[in-house]
Amino acid sequence: DTATDHDSLGDGKFFSVLSGQPLVVRLPDGSNPNNHDIQMSVQSGDGSYAVIHAYGASHIIVRRNQQGGNFRVKYGYFSIYLDHATDHVTFDGIDVMGTGGRDYGGCLRTPDANDITFKNGSCHEAMSEGIMFYGGQPDVGVQVSNNVVENSTIYDTGRTWIDGGDPSKSSVGMGIIIKNCRSCTARGNTVYGSFRSGIQVNASASGGNDSSNALIEQNTVYDNGHYSNVSVQTYPRPYNQCDANSGGIRIDGSDGTENNPIIRNNVIQGRYGLTGCPADQNPVGIILDGPVQNGQILNNTI
Repeated sequence: DTATDHDSLGDGKFFSVLSGQPLVVRLPDGSNPNNHDIQMSVQSGDGSYAVIHAYGASHIIVRRNQQGGNFRVKYGYFSIYLDHATDHVTFDGIDVMGTGGRDYGGCLRTPDANDITFKNGSCHEAMSEGIMFYGGQPDVGVQVSNNVVENSTIYDTGRTWIDGGDPSKSSVGMGIIIKNCRSCTARGNTVYGSFRSGIQVNASASGGNDSSNALIEQNTVYDNGHYSNVSVQTYPRPYNQCDANSGGIRIDGSDGTENNPIIRNNVIQGRYGLTGCPADQNPVGIILDGPVQNGQILNNTI
C-alpha cells in the first residue's frame, strides 16, 4: 500500500488491501511480535478462504484425538468448505470459531456437497450463518441432500450485523441454515445468540431446488432474533430490534418447496415482548412462512 493509506491510522493499527505480500509487523519497543497477542480483522474475504477445504473428497472422517485434547479451527472466510461433489465426510468433535470476513462467511459451507455430518462439535463467533447446509450461491441454487448437524453447540452467529458489515447481507445470522438441502437434519443441538432465526429451512429464489423432508428434532434454541438496523453508521451497531421474520425454528417456503418438515421434541425459549416492538413484530417460537405442506409439529416446548 502507499504511505497515504496509513495517514489516519493510530499506533498499533495497520491496513492492507489484496497486496499478496507478507505483512511485516514492527512494534515501537522493538520487541518480538511473536510474544504478543496480535488481532487481525479479515474483511471482504481478504484472507484464507477455507482453513479446511474438501475438494471432491469422499468417505473421510475428520475428528479430534480420541485420547483427549482439542481440535480447533480458527478464522478463514469459511472455516470448513466442501465442494466439487464432496460426499460422505464426517467432522466429529471439531471446535470452529472466529469465522468469516467482515461481510460474510461461516463455520461450514456445502455448496455442492452431500451426506456431510458435523457432530459433537461447536461453531461460534461467525460473521454470517454458523452451520451452512447451503447448496449453491445466493442467486443460483444447487440441490444437495442428506446433510446432518447433531449434538453440537452453535452460538454468536451473524456478527456482521454489529461490526459494520455489508448491508446487502441483511438476511444473515442464522445458527443453522438448511437451504436447497433435501432430507437434511438438525438434531440434538444447542443454538443461541443468533441474529436471525436459530434454525432456518428455505431455498434459493432462483427456483428449481427444495429443502423438503427436513428433520428438526431435540434441539434447544434460545436468545435468537437480535435483528439490527443496518442503516445505523455507528459501530458497534445497537441490536435487539423488532424482527417478525425470525423464529427459534423457521420454515420458509416462499422461494421453493419445503414440504414435509418434521419439527419435534425441541425446546425454544424466545425473546418475546421486546420493549417498543408491536406484538406482531417480535421473533416467534416456530414459524411456517409461505406455502409449506404436510408439516408435523410434535411435542415441542416453547
